[in-house]
Amino acid sequence: MTYMWQAVNRRWYASGQSRNESEWLMSNTARLVSIPEARAMLGGIGHTTAYELINRGELVKVNIGRRSFITAESLAAYVDRITTAAATA
Repeated sequence: MTYMWQAVNRRWYASGQSRNESEWLMSNTARLVSIPEARAMLGGIGHTTAYELINRGELVKVNIGRRSFITAESLAAYVDRITTAAATA
C-alpha cells in the first residue's frame, strides 16, 4: 500500500515528510477522486470490490455529467474505519 501512496503522493515523500493516507487525503485540495485513483489508493483493489464498497455505502460516489468520482472524505473515513478495526482485532 505504501508503494501506491508514494506514486500518488511523490511530493511528500520527496520532501522527507511522512503522512498517513487519511491525512494526505484531507490535506489535498482535490475533494473528489476518480474511481481508478480511489482503487489505487486502496492498495489496488479490483473494480468489483470498489463498486461493492460503493453499494454498501462504505464509499460515497458522486457524478458530474457522465463521470463518477469518490469523495475524498468518504475515502479517508473508510481508511480510518478499517485501520481502527484492524487495531482493535
